[in-house]
Amino acid sequence: MTRLIPIAIVLAFVQAAAVAQQSSEQPGRLLWSFESPAELAAIVPLDGASVRLTTEGVTQGKQALSARYEKGTWPSLKWFAPADHPWDWSQTPTLAFDVYNPGDRYVDVHVRADDGTAVFAPKMAHVRFGAISAPPHFEGHYFIDLSAGAVPVDPGMKSRPPWSAHPGLTEMPGIGSIVPAHIVSFELFVQAPQSPVTLILDNIRLLPPVPFAERSEKLVDRFGQFANAEWPGKVHRESELRQSLESERHSLNLTSSLQDRDEYGGWAKGPQLRATGNFTTLNRDGRWWFVDPLGHLFWAIGVDGPAININETVVTGREAMFEWLPGADDPLVRHLVPIGRIFEGPVKSGRAFDFYCANLQRKFGPDYVKPWSDETLARMKSWGLNSMSGWRMDLAATNAIPFMQTLAPADGHIKIPAGGWGPIDDPWDPQFAVDVWRTCQERATPQDKNPMCIGFMMNNEMSWGGGCPDASATDHFRLAMSVLSLRADSPAKQYFISALRLEYTDIGGFNAAWGVNVSDWQGLLNNPFTAPAVLSSAAQADSGAFLAAHSRQWFRVVHDELKNAAPHKLFLGCRFSEFTPEAVAAAAEYCDAVSFNIYHTTALDPERWGFLKRLGKPVIVTEWHFGATDRGMFGGGMGPVTSQAARASSYREFAGNLLDNPVVIGEQWYQYTDQPLTGRTWDGENYNIGFVTVTDEVYPELVSAARTVHLTAYTRHSASH
Repeated sequence: MTRLIPIAIVLAFVQAAAVAQQSSEQPGRLLWSFESPAELAAIVPLDGASVRLTTEGVTQGKQALSARYEKGTWPSLKWFAPADHPWDWSQTPTLAFDVYNPGDRYVDVHVRADDGTAVFAPKMAHVRFGAISAPPHFEGHYFIDLSAGAVPVDPGMKSRPPWSAHPGLTEMPGIGSIVPAHIVSFELFVQAPQSPVTLILDNIRLLPPVPFAERSEKLVDRFGQFANAEWPGKVHRESELRQSLESERHSLNLTSSLQDRDEYGGWAKGPQLRATGNFTTLNRDGRWWFVDPLGHLFWAIGVDGPAININETVVTGREAMFEWLPGADDPLVRHLVPIGRIFEGPVKSGRAFDFYCANLQRKFGPDYVKPWSDETLARMKSWGLNSMSGWRMDLAATNAIPFMQTLAPADGHIKIPAGGWGPIDDPWDPQFAVDVWRTCQERATPQDKNPMCIGFMMNNEMSWGGGCPDASATDHFRLAMSVLSLRADSPAKQYFISALRLEYTDIGGFNAAWGVNVSDWQGLLNNPFTAPAVLSSAAQADSGAFLAAHSRQWFRVVHDELKNAAPHKLFLGCRFSEFTPEAVAAAAEYCDAVSFNIYHTTALDPERWGFLKRLGKPVIVTEWHFGATDRGMFGGGMGPVTSQAARASSYREFAGNLLDNPVVIGEQWYQYTDQPLTGRTWDGENYNIGFVTVTDEVYPELVSAARTVHLTAYTRHSASH
């Protein structure tokens, strides 16, 4: 019988005392607790980092390490083993440490361990990385399994289940493989901080191997929930699903749609403008808005999805994780489906089960789609959500709520290797325009006369490069350098070299300006170009000009094809995650609104995001969320917080901050449902990011916070400045 762990000790965010107590009971090795200046001498600060001892944030002994990471590329603290005596951590290959973030911003903390000279291409070797996001004013306790990279089976989960032997420790997702018996160095770093960051570090220690098989056995109950813990709202019997349905229907009847909204969710009591029958954008008195088809001001308060049949989790090779799976004669076996094209996971194809849809069938019966749609629409209107967006929106078929559709070009054109999130389109390939045309004709044209369709985004989180507001030249211009490394048949490379030939009268001038030695223009075209270690000012200027041309070409082609296919619909950008100034400028030139996916913050920092007010176009935030681990989930996603109460507070804070920004015209929470506990099939994400759970139960704290903010959304944005 599996032992139930009280949820209080399952949490990733618990008191340091629990960790210290357990650590004393388990075999392990304390590496550094920073009790004397001598321990500082072992640290090599790099790229502007510095250290001192402090009595703040202590979790072991009487002192801790205050680490200051200056604004830079890779500020880091590094420890080196003796050159002739690598550290042997094979018996205790789990590296753990405590972090306190005393600042007001999220900080991404990275760990790296090397067992030799690191190799990054064509395949990573001799290095293992881990990363976590430390919330503001929060003390966390983390570990990374240094031996996990050598395990051939991917567990299929971004966030792992708790480790009962060490409650309170949160596992850091890791990549790369090393030999723990031969560690030559270890470091803690912050990647490209936008301003100086201080972290308090303590109790760096080694623990025994992580028994993942033991941690994952019988992990999931018949409802898709964590089997080994209890929390308020956990479902134990099918009858509870039906009981909660009746209770919620009664509650929704008492809290119906917000009263100052029109049929589109626009501001019925606001100013009456010209009704066009479609959504448009407007700058009125210095504030940007959508205008809905009836001529009312509209601020898009929405959610990604909602959708069903997107919550499958791989079961092939992981059957031992589940207490129950349907038999061949079970009516719920319809939700056990074949799956393929897995990007990251335990298998490339196999079978997957959708616990969310199974629970909908238990709740509504076998024909659950219509009642689910009705209930979800009632929820959204009661909560003050007036829109939805994304790749899949099953409620769009009801035509009952405005939506923004994400599209992607057909897949026939050339792509450019660009690092980041993957290859990016080559917009000079003539096939690119054909592929965009095909997608727009098939997906956008049928919606052109639908007043509920606000508009379209094209693609998502493309690899434009870094550069806003402060990234290294290597990251900023990596797309340009990648293009020069391609073969001569690359349309983008042909364009770039033609532009360089116009800039420089001969190859000698190019060599002198860039600090390189290229034989002739034809050689530059025919051969892969190796970028210099440091880009000269001329190389940066030329690369910036190329990025501007590439971005303008991409946005121009998409704009022209979309407006040709659906002239009454808005072009809402490309959902930037990483971006360069050149790409953002091109988006502002061609888009009706510019879209960004924004995480790790509860307010738009003026230093990073002040440029939004200079774009001359409205902005929509197309992804954001906060998540916690106090209701049986293993990860908090891209905005981890301590509890459901903290999720609610963070929602109020960030949604309010966006409403107070005069250039922002909407936000779309990602996403409607939690991700599967054992990871979605595509890449293993398994975060607490939903308004509802896997059992279709609402998170009452989040819903209450959302409704409170949405009640005054229109009057609040009308007063923004």
